[in-house]
Amino acid sequence: MSQPVAEQVEARVAPRPRAWLLGFLYAAVFLVGGCYLPYLPVWLHWRDLNADQISILLATAPLARIVFTPAISFAADQAGGRRPAAGHQPHSSGRGGAIIPPS
Repeated sequence: MSQPVAEQVEARVAPRPRAWLLGFLYAAVFLVGGCYLPYLPVWLHWRDLNADQISILLATAPLARIVFTPAISFAADQAGGRRPAAGHQPHSSGRGGAIIPPS
């Protein structure tokens, strides 16, 4: 006999052990960035950079992200070798349910 619907839903929404690890990783990354980023322009000014140089330096990371993220995504799509996102989970259909249509 199959499981009751309530148990099936509970099994799908149960937190995974790796989710906590990923949460702590994000907290650590944003904590470090939040601690040094407000003082970085002050430190750069102390290192004798003017406002134009500081603004260019601080704008390079977001601009690089804007340029390189689509380029790397395009290269990954062209390379192939995709794996199913939810194929390793025993309760999934391997296609992500209704999100990804069957091929």
